[in-house]
Amino acid sequence: MIHLYLLRHGETEHNLNERVQGWNDSPLTEMGLFQARCTGYGLRNVIFEKAYSGDCLRQINTAKTVLSENLHETELIPDLHFREMCYGKYEDGTYYDMLYPLYEMKNAEYDGYDGLYRFYSDIDIAAELVKRDETQKFEG
Repeated sequence: MIHLYLLRHGETEHNLNERVQGWNDSPLTEMGLFQARCTGYGLRNVIFEKAYSGDCLRQINTAKTVLSENLHETELIPDLHFREMCYGKYEDGTYYDMLYPLYEMKNAEYDGYDGLYRFYSDIDIAAELVKRDETQKFEG
């Protein structure tokens, strides 16, 4: 039987400041490192055959910290195929600037990313953001 463990990177400076990351990188906060250590401790007895991460430093540092708590040595393999999506012109901007037009379309008050689920699916949100990215660098 195959067991697959999927983890998100720990909290970053951009998360705290509500800024869009995507392919842009931001360092882990102390909380993000703590989250990774706790996750690693919880998985310390798991024998991983392989460990992959995206190639952004926040992803690599999270994975390395998780694996450092493990009782079994596992090589980490960074791979660009595990990157988060690229947000084109929105990279390094605020979530508000990126998402507010989607709320405007629904004549609704801004309520962060999660609030959009009242109106849109993840695919709908991505499609609307792509339409608004004249740089055409938006990739998912």
